Amino acid sequence: MVSLPPGVKSGAHRHPGPVFGYVLEGTLELHIQGSEPRTLRKGEMFYEPDGVVHAGTRNPSSRDWARFVAMVIGPAGKPAVLPEKA
Repeated sequence: MVSLPPGVKSGAHRHPGPVFGYVLEGTLELHIQGSEPRTLRKGEMFYEPDGVVHAGTRNPSSRDWARFVAMVIGPAGKPAVLPEKA
């Protein structure tokens, strides 16, 4: 489970396998490199293909937290998040 405070954005990263996610509360903006950012709200699901650069996840709210569950399918023992070098 991931909780993002209001206004927070993650840095660019990859995952070692595909990601399946579900928004539990709040609003998320997801940006997969090569596509337009998507806005997701409570009850919506998302998918990230294996190995693509995830340019960031942002909580666009100025007052509400965003929470989501993300299941990363990848090799045992590998980190679930692999930061991208700038």
